[in-house]
Amino acid sequence: MLLVLNALVSKEYFLGDLPVSIRGFKDEQTGGVTTKGFTTDFIKPFEIEQGMKKEWRKIDNPEELSIKPVLRMAYSDVMPVGELQ
Repeated sequence: MLLVLNALVSKEYFLGDLPVSIRGFKDEQTGGVTTKGFTTDFIKPFEIEQGMKKEWRKIDNPEELSIKPVLRMAYSDVMPVGELQ
């Protein structure tokens, strides 16, 4: 049996605001929050990648940002067979 795999693997980073809903207790001394969970707005990664969300910008390296992101998310995508031709 012969298995042939052609794979294109890439990483792209985008920076933008994502509204968060949270209920919990705020520590007035440290500014931290204790909570059981939180929810975010629904996002569509393809809209960010396609430039449809102007409030999000592509960045080269998140380690070089002058600010530090509070939340990082990742997703993976697979192209249908035959689209790479």
